[in-house]
Amino acid sequence: MLNGVRQLLLLVLLAGVAATVWAGPRLVVEQTRHDFGAVLEGGKIEHVFVFANQGDQPLTINRVRSSCGCTAALVSSRELQPQQSGEIRATFNSRGFRGPVTKTISLYTNDLSQPVAVLELTGVVREVVGVKPQQVNFGTIAAGEEAAFEVTLVNQGDKTLQLATPTITSPGLRATLADQKLEPGEQTVLSIAYLPTAERSRFSGYIRIQVAAGELQKELRIPVYAMIGE
Repeated sequence: MLNGVRQLLLLVLLAGVAATVWAGPRLVVEQTRHDFGAVLEGGKIEHVFVFANQGDQPLTINRVRSSCGCTAALVSSRELQPQQSGEIRATFNSRGFRGPVTKTISLYTNDLSQPVAVLELTGVVREVVGVKPQQVNFGTIAAGEEAAFEVTLVNQGDKTLQLATPTITSPGLRATLADQKLEPGEQTVLSIAYLPTAERSRFSGYIRIQVAAGELQKELRIPVYAMIGE
C-alpha cells in the first residue's frame, strides 16, 4: 500500500515538472535557413519564414533585427495566441555584393527557452560584369620601358551593358576599351599600359569604368600594381 502511494506521488510530481517545462509561449520556426541559390547583382530576393506558437501562452515578438540595411524584415503579427502561426517576409537587396553571402534576421521573443531565434538568407551574388583578372600586377619593370596587359570584361547578365570610357588615377597609366557596348554573353578587351619613371620605386593605381545595365549603375575599379627597377 505504501509503495502504491509513493508511486502515485512520484507520478503527480513528474506531471507537475512536465507541465512547468512546457508551460508558456514556445516559438517554432518551420525553416530557419533559406538558400536562394544564385542571383545576379542588383536583383532582390524575397522569402517568407513561417513560425508558430506551440506553447500554451501568448507569444510576443519584441524586436526584429537584420544584420545589415540591405535586408528588411516585416512581421505579420507581433503577438500569437497558442497554436497560431505567423510570417516574416524577408527581402535582400544584392546591389553592391558579390560572391557568397549570408544575411541574418534575429527574432527576439518572450519564449524563455529560446529568447532569440536567428534566421538566415544565404546564396551567391553573381556580378553583372565579369572581370578577368580582377587586378593587374606588372611585376618588376624598368623605368622608361612601357608594359602592357589585357583584361577581359564579360557581360554575365541578361541586359545590354554600356561601358563608359575608362578613367585613370595616376599619370603614366593608360586604358582603352575595344568595345563599350556589350550584349548578354558578349565580351571585350580592356588594354592597359603603364610607362614607369625613375622617380618612384613602386606603383599602385586604379582604372575606373562606369557601367550601366538597365536600372543598375555601378563603377568597376581595377587595381594596377608594379615595381620599378633600373
